[in-house]
Amino acid sequence: MMRRWLLMAVILLAVRLQAMESLDDVSSRFQGQAAPVRMTYDITYRFLGMELGYLGRMELVSTMGTWKHGRTGKEVPAVLVDIRVRSKDHLRGEGGRTRINDRMVAVLDVPGMNALVFAKEIDQQLNPVFGRSSVSRAVSFYDAQGGFMEYRKRDLLTGTVSTNLTAPEALYRLSQQVGTILSFLDLKYRGESTGKLPADAGTIAVNMEGRVVRIRLDAQAGCSPICLRRNRFRALYIRTELEKGGGVRVRDFQAWGIPFSTLAGEVGDPALTEASRAAPVDALVPLVMDYELALGAVRVVLEESEIEAVAGSAAGGKGPDAVGQEDTAAGDGFRGHLGRQGSETKPVMEEPHQNL
Repeated sequence: MMRRWLLMAVILLAVRLQAMESLDDVSSRFQGQAAPVRMTYDITYRFLGMELGYLGRMELVSTMGTWKHGRTGKEVPAVLVDIRVRSKDHLRGEGGRTRINDRMVAVLDVPGMNALVFAKEIDQQLNPVFGRSSVSRAVSFYDAQGGFMEYRKRDLLTGTVSTNLTAPEALYRLSQQVGTILSFLDLKYRGESTGKLPADAGTIAVNMEGRVVRIRLDAQAGCSPICLRRNRFRALYIRTELEKGGGVRVRDFQAWGIPFSTLAGEVGDPALTEASRAAPVDALVPLVMDYELALGAVRVVLEESEIEAVAGSAAGGKGPDAVGQEDTAAGDGFRGHLGRQGSETKPVMEEPHQNL
């Protein structure tokens, strides 16, 4: 009998995950009920503190609405986050040495902000000056709706499917910590005590090189590098630190961010201000992010934010249009651009953080 139940569970898992064959399948189960907020970032390469080249663009779209739960079938309040990273060669439609068109989608419940589903699609063609060329195309799904982490990865070139996942318990725990991490960062930004949060609120467990390692978020007041039409903001400065005994090499990561409501208030955009009031949490918006490479670093800088009414997103729609598409309904709603309207973005601090 037990063997039969296990077989049925495996079959149900396979059917449910196979139902999501692409990231569009994930977004099709989401019903947008508010105007999406779109953030646009430039990606550059830096060496010795100097910007040496433009690499591409990252676009992040978040939409409030409802999600059809994979277990219960009920419509539950949720937020859909859709991120796309494109290299400059892909944006220009050129060959080049690096063509990247990656996409990530996450669904978070409201008001807890726990991750229900996370999916990513890798589409890369790399032709380095030194080393071997490579082509990668794969789609992965992480599903935490059943109270544990379910995983499925499909190689789009070979058709190979994998369901093996190292330390699924750690990844499931991380999916349930998103709301706590957001609260931790918000309190740190406001200079308030985090004593009421769990003791490990500022620590995340991630899977790296087949091992689960704990990374601490060191957050303190600082000033962002130049962003949004060459302005700096009082911001929360975040660095990641590997806890002792981790046993793996973790590249340095640092970021500067401010709460969504603060960003909307500094810019003075009525549309963004209204969206921030309706948001389930006052999430920290990344202004600048740095990721260390073997030589130099990649910097991701917020250049623009807009809020727009996408046709069909409020009633009968399926969430935001594909990230990066041109808006075809400019007259159907409202749109605001950071730094583009009458009130200029204000610099709020003269001196940058020492780690810029």
